[in-house]
Amino acid sequence: MRAPNWQKIDTLPVSVIQVEARLRTASPTAVASIVSSIQEVGSILQPLLVRKVKDG
Repeated sequence: MRAPNWQKIDTLPVSVIQVEARLRTASPTAVASIVSSIQEVGSILQPLLVRKVKDG
């Protein structure tokens, strides 16, 4: 049985990710925590979730 498309894991360059209007702003404290974690561990522990749009 094939995994649903939403469970597919790909590696993407940051330059291809488009950020649209958000429902809420990112907390500066949360962003700082993620940056600190990346610096300590060397990678993101929980991957970012993105979705493919029709035009890209």
